[in-house]
Amino acid sequence: MRKKPKFKRQLWKLKRLKDVWRRPRGRHSKQRRYVKFKGRMPDPGFGSPNKGRHPSGYWEVMVHNPKDLEKIDKEKEAARIGSSVGLKKRLEILKKAEELGIKVLNPGLIKEKLEKRAKIDYNEILSGSVSEVKGKVEKLSDLDFRKLLEMEKKGKNRKSLVEYFEKRLG
Repeated sequence: MRKKPKFKRQLWKLKRLKDVWRRPRGRHSKQRRYVKFKGRMPDPGFGSPNKGRHPSGYWEVMVHNPKDLEKIDKEKEAARIGSSVGLKKRLEILKKAEELGIKVLNPGLIKEKLEKRAKIDYNEILSGSVSEVKGKVEKLSDLDFRKLLEMEKKGKNRKSLVEYFEKRLG
């Protein structure tokens, strides 16, 4: 890694100008044209590496599958699930992390959704009349509608309700 130079403004010798960086904008400016020995200009390559601790105090470790969790030291490191990981594998990672006692930095709203879905009693919803069922299911997600559709087909198999669920799912 190269040493970061002090970036000086073009006319740094003039006392009336502060010694702080200002981009040279002149048409003939040697510094703007990157002429040697006329002073360096800031580039992304001079940036410091962005490797540090998470504000929680743990070192971040990227995780893309449940096996990656076995390499983590739960005292010093925390897992960050990769953005390309899908829902199914994300759930596996969360379960395994909970078993191993590893902190996950980006669990997202998945846990809340799962808890909410676990609280839904599908049998209770389908026990009422067709109009009561339609009133209860207005705010449910597509996954819940699929589950209700399957249960209705296996159970009472009411035509109007099955058509309503299929229409809602598209």
